[in-house]
Amino acid sequence: MTIDHVVEFIIEAMHEDLAGRGTLGVRLVQNFPALPASQLSAAFSAAADAIEEMFEHEGHPTDQANRARALAAEVARDAARLGTDAPDVAALGQLWAAGEGTFPAAQN
Repeated sequence: MTIDHVVEFIIEAMHEDLAGRGTLGVRLVQNFPALPASQLSAAFSAAADAIEEMFEHEGHPTDQANRARALAAEVARDAARLGTDAPDVAALGQLWAAGEGTFPAAQN
C-alpha cells in the first residue's frame, strides 16, 4: 500500500466529516491497522498539502487543511506516548479505545 492511498482516504474522510474527527479514528484502525504511526502522521501532512493545493486559487488555507496539519501533530504525539520504537495504527487504536489521544473512544 502506498501512502497516496492513505492520503486519498484521509481527504475523502475529512470531506465527509467536516469536523475532521467523527468516525475517522475507527475507520483508520479498520482500514490501516499495520500502517506505521509515523506514516499516518506523514499522510495527514500530505493531505493538508493536497487540500491547500486544491483550494490554492482562493488565496488562503482551508479549515480542512489546518485540521489535517493539527491531526498530523496529534498522531505524532500519540505515537510518542506509546513509547515503542515503531507503533502502528492498531496500537494507536488501543490508545484511542482507552479514551485517550487524538481519536478517543475509537474502537478497533
